[in-house]
Amino acid sequence: EEYMVLRSLLHGPVVVDMDDLVSQVVAQRRRLMWRAALSIETSARMSGLPGPLRRALIVGRRLPRLIGRDLSMRLEERTWSAAERCATKNADLLIVSNVNDLEALGSPGNAALVPNGFTPSRVTAHRREVGLLPTVGFWGPMTYGPNADGARWLIDEVMPILRSLVRDVRVVIIGRGGDRIVAAGDSRVTATGFVDDLFEVLSGIDVAVVPLRLGAGTRIKILEAWASGLPVVSTPVGCYGLEYAVGSAILRADDAAGFAHAVARVVADPALRSRLVDNGLELSKGLTWERSEALVADLVRRHLGADSAAEQNEF
Repeated sequence: EEYMVLRSLLHGPVVVDMDDLVSQVVAQRRRLMWRAALSIETSARMSGLPGPLRRALIVGRRLPRLIGRDLSMRLEERTWSAAERCATKNADLLIVSNVNDLEALGSPGNAALVPNGFTPSRVTAHRREVGLLPTVGFWGPMTYGPNADGARWLIDEVMPILRSLVRDVRVVIIGRGGDRIVAAGDSRVTATGFVDDLFEVLSGIDVAVVPLRLGAGTRIKILEAWASGLPVVSTPVGCYGLEYAVGSAILRADDAAGFAHAVARVVADPALRSRLVDNGLELSKGLTWERSEALVADLVRRHLGADSAAEQNEF
């Protein structure tokens, strides 16, 4: 957004950090809207109707509003795509955080890959054995739409299946705004609200989950989970850009049943759990903000030809 506003005022070499591909997020929202609209509702007054007829009646009533929202999101997606193409074409140096975004932009010659990082903590979970009450944790600001959507999907669709597989399983939603999502009176699902020390809270978690259906870019929460010695279960959107770790440090599932069974496997299989934890810890060692900052600084210096110490300090 900043580049599109300021580009006419900028003189000299320009470096653009392509944080996320927002066009992809809008496209995901549009697909999710239609998927939800086309799902078969089970209201009492329609329960006796055949599935196709029920679906037609449901969609038919909402069709004008759905079409309006679809057109609006298509326009938004095209606007963001145009902005992303403009930055890709005109920036002297383009920085992206994962290979997926690099490929989506056409692997331009002015682009460089700098992985995201995280801030390590002295507190590390390393829970090799599952607690008496297996605990699943999902964290992030729940005031952010994709996080809120993922938390609701986890609670409403994944948990009923998981409870049939893992006795006494609990879910903890960590982050500001979680109390708006968690229903009162269910002791098996709790919300912590904002926490001062995330890593200390993670010491009470057995499985880190990333149930995102919307979003772009790589998830810092997965890096935090790896560094905390926690096994990770994620949706494809949740582990976007980290596919190289699927199977070794991440279990991936794209529907509620698959997600629940993946979590159940991590809880029940000590060997699988240890493998995910060990591989995640190893991957996290090189993913710090200090390393990312050093890579960016080196790229800028080399690209702009800043050889003197004074110029390097300036950058």
